[in-house]
Amino acid sequence: MNIENIFSPNKKCKHFNKINSGNLKVKQYQGKAQKIALLQCLCCGMIFSERRGTVYFGIKKPDYVFDHVIALLMTRISIKDIVRVTGVSEDTIGKWIKKAAIFLDPIWEKLLKNLQVTECQIDEMWTFVYMKRRRVKEKWLEGLDDKIGDQWIFIAFDAINKLVIHWKVGKRTLKIAKMFVKEVKSKISINPLYTTDELPAYEEAFLSNFCEESITAKTGKRGRPRKKPLKKVDPKLKLAQTHKQRENGKVINVTEQIIFGNEKKIRNMLKESPVSNCINTSFVERTNGTLRSKVSRAVRCCYSFSKKHEMHLAHLTIYFLYYNFR
Repeated sequence: MNIENIFSPNKKCKHFNKINSGNLKVKQYQGKAQKIALLQCLCCGMIFSERRGTVYFGIKKPDYVFDHVIALLMTRISIKDIVRVTGVSEDTIGKWIKKAAIFLDPIWEKLLKNLQVTECQIDEMWTFVYMKRRRVKEKWLEGLDDKIGDQWIFIAFDAINKLVIHWKVGKRTLKIAKMFVKEVKSKISINPLYTTDELPAYEEAFLSNFCEESITAKTGKRGRPRKKPLKKVDPKLKLAQTHKQRENGKVINVTEQIIFGNEKKIRNMLKESPVSNCINTSFVERTNGTLRSKVSRAVRCCYSFSKKHEMHLAHLTIYFLYYNFR
């Protein structure tokens, strides 16, 4: 334990949020599984655990057991297999997963902002929670609960730096696509080249987030306006799509299409790119494959699929932070 990297959690203390101030001392040790130091601030007198403010706070097991469980989550084995390997109960593992996700989510939001991205590839991959869409229809549950059935993972990927910029879980609808594009836009500080697949919702999603509506002047006559508001697309927007032709589930031909932006500028960007020489979504699709190989909940045919939506999100939160910063 290094006291120099810990500060007093008392916000009223003058040493709050200041490390290496020389105001802490070890009062005593406690714990059966491992020795945990109780620290005391010499300024305000507050006594607190060295684990306070960390993901380990409140966990009765040793730190290395918690680390082992979280590491095993990234190896595509089921929760029941982790129980056999570590001896930790299934309920406890579930609590640890949610605890880790709550702790890591603010870190993700703090680190991934104002990004300098020149190539942003967007794609979505299929997963499901509790039951597949066919079973949802058979049980007449379609439309009643959006948190069960097919759950698509939307992923925005920096093709050059191999970084997951943003991700979102939801139905494959225009509403979710608009929300996702808006969130991706807020994380990028420049104007990159966006590339997507042929999902029709993407064009409308980008149009709604990268355009301004100009209201037509009133005529002074009665009735509704005869002209709809004009939409002016942001001239800096660059969006291209790949269209794949399939036969028997196999891709036989791929065509390119530029939706928004100057074609000459986009082609020049691709020529100067260190990774791409054409419009593609290859890198984000490869990321999808990595996700399926690491997270058991994302495997297509298995018994370890998510039974609860919150656990689905929590496991993915841990994975994406692991992928970016491991």
